[in-house]
Amino acid sequence: MRVLILVGVAGAVGTGVAGKIVRPFQLCSAEGREERRIALELQALRKENVALERKIEYVKTPRGVAEAARKLGYVKPGEVMLVIPEEEPGGQAPNQRPR
Repeated sequence: MRVLILVGVAGAVGTGVAGKIVRPFQLCSAEGREERRIALELQALRKENVALERKIEYVKTPRGVAEAARKLGYVKPGEVMLVIPEEEPGGQAPNQRPR
């Protein structure tokens, strides 16, 4: 009987000690995965930042300014803006009633 109690106590203590030994390794592994995820996110954000910086530089050029202005509906002096409605499915332009 004493042997069973001793084995049970030893098992419980061993499990507790094993848990304390294994836990740091589990945490280290989780931190490694998180670090890799953050590094990939940082890399993607840096690429996006480079693309946005290029776009800013383009918009600062005369051609970029003109393109941005046209997207906002501005026209050059002497030009006339024509708005051509897109066709909806069925071949009708918006705001037209069927005949």
